[in-house]
Amino acid sequence: MAELDPLVRLIAIEDLRVLRAQYWRFVDTKAWDEFGELFTPTCYFTNHESDYTFAGKDQMRDQIRGILGEVFTFHAGHQSEITIHDATHASGIWAISDYLVFPEHVEYPSDPLIKTVRSVGYYFDTYEKVDDRWLFAGIDFHRMRTDKQ
Repeated sequence: MAELDPLVRLIAIEDLRVLRAQYWRFVDTKAWDEFGELFTPTCYFTNHESDYTFAGKDQMRDQIRGILGEVFTFHAGHQSEITIHDATHASGIWAISDYLVFPEHVEYPSDPLIKTVRSVGYYFDTYEKVDDRWLFAGIDFHRMRTDKQ
């Protein structure tokens, strides 16, 4: 396989950084239509702490909106490790810290008494370039620590 031009590789890395930033910003600002456009039709998401998985672009948008739609969220991603495998496939690892506040009328999924969650962990992403645009093909989320109140 021919090696990618270094400039093409750097542009792809920057495109993927923007994609990941948009993911968190669209969740935090509740921009669900834009959020739904970040995924391949067959993408998947697995949250290993909560032990749930969903697949498909529409289910991705609808499930995340259903879980976090009325919850105040703030996500901060750091320290990206991005690998460009070829012109249309890549992977990335992202450190994450997040803060969630559940309003009185919204219950935390496993315990209605919990109203705030702070956590740190890692996202392990796979990406595909479709129609000249990078998209999420898969997301595995691993929390290392979660503090709940």
